[in-house]
Amino acid sequence: MAERRTDSIRILQIPFGVGNVHELVEAALDLRGLVTAPSAPCLALAAKDARYTGQLAESQLVLPDSGAMVLVWRLIRPSSPLQRVSGLAFLSTMLEDPRLRQPGALFLVDPSPEASARNRCWLQGRGIPIQVEDQYVAPLYSPDCVEDPILLDRLRQRAPRYVLINLGGGIQERLGAWLQQQWQQDSADPKLPAIFCTGAAIAFLTGEQSRIPAWADRLYLGWAVRCLGRSSIYVPRYFKSFPVLYYTLRAALKK
Repeated sequence: MAERRTDSIRILQIPFGVGNVHELVEAALDLRGLVTAPSAPCLALAAKDARYTGQLAESQLVLPDSGAMVLVWRLIRPSSPLQRVSGLAFLSTMLEDPRLRQPGALFLVDPSPEASARNRCWLQGRGIPIQVEDQYVAPLYSPDCVEDPILLDRLRQRAPRYVLINLGGGIQERLGAWLQQQWQQDSADPKLPAIFCTGAAIAFLTGEQSRIPAWADRLYLGWAVRCLGRSSIYVPRYFKSFPVLYYTLRAALKK
């Protein structure tokens, strides 16, 4: 499996890639293995779950998606090269690359048949030749055991270059880590694909969720747009992520 190709900064024991969105997209498209973009709620979970932290750390590239984390880090260490690269900005940029327009290059793992159809239609409209055979509707996984031999078999048969997992944070990274581990254990498999865990990012592009304006994403306000759109879901979720500020501050002061 390919080595990480970007410099990294370790926060919460997780190595976050250093670079702008174009640099990280280019690195990710060359990789084979897990690429994750943990949000602040996911990082709060990682602070309490050593196994989940380990799974994130197994990523070949971790995107610094959390604006709160990056802001605190840069306030304490203003000379740091760490830049925020959201999952939304990463996915939007990645989908412009001509490598995604090769038939069979991309495989999607979707949360529902409705999302699957919507994602396929949207991608086809942008010149990405995704077919029904290039998609898989995931079952509901237990957080304690995120494994899917059926999906693994599908991927072995289809042998895509890129896999895009569009599931919720805290689940998709565990699934991606399990797939990577299973691939490593069987040398007879086709080459390991790049496995992107960008969660709901595609739903913002397709319109399934309230669109996040580019200016809001650049200003680290994507969380606010989500809270305004579905406050009953996202306000409690982001409230629980406040400990990430403390953990980031502690990590920055140790340097």
